[in-house]
Amino acid sequence: MSETNPASANRRLLLRHLGAAGALLLIGPPSRWSPARAAPPPDALSIDAFGARGNGTTDCTDAVARAIRAAATAGRGVYIPEGRYRVREARLLNGLKYIEGPGWLVGTSAQPEGVVTTNDPGAPTPVEGLRISVNVDCAGIARGGIFCVGLRNSEIRGCRVTGLTADGGNGIRLNFPNSSGNLIHRNEVILAPAIPYALFHDGLFGIHIVGETTSPRGGVERQGRPIYVPVTTRDNRVLDNHVTGGTHGIAFFGASGFTCTGNRCENQEARNIIAGPTCENGTIADNLCLDAGSSAVHLAIGCRNIAIERNTIRSSHASAREDDDGAIQAYVYCTDIRIQGNRISGDWKNGIYLVYVARVQVIDNIIDGRGFSAAGISIESGWSPTVLPGARWSRPRPLDYDIAIDTSDILLRGNVVSGAPVSLALAQVGPRRLRGVAIEGGRIGEASGQYLFAYEQRPGALGDLSMANVATPGDARRFVLPRGRSHFRRILNVPGLN
Repeated sequence: MSETNPASANRRLLLRHLGAAGALLLIGPPSRWSPARAAPPPDALSIDAFGARGNGTTDCTDAVARAIRAAATAGRGVYIPEGRYRVREARLLNGLKYIEGPGWLVGTSAQPEGVVTTNDPGAPTPVEGLRISVNVDCAGIARGGIFCVGLRNSEIRGCRVTGLTADGGNGIRLNFPNSSGNLIHRNEVILAPAIPYALFHDGLFGIHIVGETTSPRGGVERQGRPIYVPVTTRDNRVLDNHVTGGTHGIAFFGASGFTCTGNRCENQEARNIIAGPTCENGTIADNLCLDAGSSAVHLAIGCRNIAIERNTIRSSHASAREDDDGAIQAYVYCTDIRIQGNRISGDWKNGIYLVYVARVQVIDNIIDGRGFSAAGISIESGWSPTVLPGARWSRPRPLDYDIAIDTSDILLRGNVVSGAPVSLALAQVGPRRLRGVAIEGGRIGEASGQYLFAYEQRPGALGDLSMANVATPGDARRFVLPRGRSHFRRILNVPGLN
């Protein structure tokens, strides 16, 4: 490949971002996320037997395709020996048992799908019972590493993906229709750092599970409520993977029944983990989320019945982006959400941020807000396009469509919030009400400027609050409420507020 080729320039840019350690990841031994490669299984067909040459210069596309066709016909697997095998695409076929090996498939085509693929986008024919365990170098050319359409009851395990183009793309992607019942386990995706911000205009995703949605806003912009389409991307598990760099670590769009646990996501420009629009029945638990620029765990646009549990979240540079709202945030018609047992610290604006949501439980979270610029927990009824005098902890945000939901039925129980400028911030903004917030147990106010700060743009639209058995340092001046106790239907055993 010529050194004057733009793809080579992209690759040099990637290596410069990653540094020497990143360069070793491209060619070094398997990491702890990738299982050690044994000798080829007895039923494997090796690609070198079909003419592939791992010298980094020979085009091996046809040889790899011949090996895959032969293995699929015989119900056997394909083995990739040590070496670097240049391919435009390795299309996996139904009947193939597995593809694995220590060698690297090196992408040479800028097609929008990937180096390792199954069907064309939109194809209804499923590929079943396949195991993918390969190393993929997109070489600054390919826009995707592993891109599977219609993959069912299969496993992507122990893969390493790197070298995605600076135009954006996906390390590992499952795409509708019929991509269900899969396990994505112990893979490592190394993406270029997204610095300066907005370097990757189309998004650079580590692991991306994509179902069909009516629009990027899930139909909310059409009728004020989300539109849920029939889901053909369901019951996929994303476990124990490592993603570094890019804009998003792990993303779920239009997915149902997903599990995202035990992953390590770090140094994403925007979000470590994101779900939305119209994701449902999912679990995001026991992940390590480090140094996101915008939020660590983000739910948006019609997510429902999602649990966010026991995640450890830290960031040292979230404050560098103005659109940071919270380490964990849920907004725009998210309902039936549980946020429980998470540990949050760093330089976020808010620890937990909720707006345009209903039926949310925030339980037993530990929030160290010493580096925050706003609240430990912030709950708003809506967004204002302009700065509102008195809405001290709210950030204005334009909204060009209606959202037909009051922020309501919020339970805060057993949370420990310390160090933030304000422990709990409540804001009624715009035409929607903020009501039915119950604050029970836990401890707030240590090293905080204020314990509870409330704002009400429309008199009477913030109410039906209750607060019971909450430990505070006990200074009544630290409770800032526009209508005082009249906001509450119940106050019990709260030092400084009783």
